[in-house]
Amino acid sequence: MITLFLIVLTAVISIAAFQDRRLVDKMIFYPPAVRQGEWYRLFSYGFLHADYAHLIFNMFTLYFFGEDIERTYRAALGASTGNLLYILMYVLGLVVSIL
Repeated sequence: MITLFLIVLTAVISIAAFQDRRLVDKMIFYPPAVRQGEWYRLFSYGFLHADYAHLIFNMFTLYFFGEDIERTYRAALGASTGNLLYILMYVLGLVVSIL
């Protein structure tokens, strides 16, 4: 369920950003803006994609791998802890990818 939510959220944000460059400028990772307190950029950039091919490929991959990982975490740790770990790993993946 989390995976599907992330896919829908990412698709909506990316498609909106394709139509409005100002949204990209506001969400993209930009270190000077982060230093000025725009911490959300550490995470928001992960919802942006370069074009439709990039978006479709990433959402296709997230669907197939994300659903399995989500199920595995819930089975091993219980619904609450498994879901929390899945979200935490997703967020940490975003942060690590910019280092």
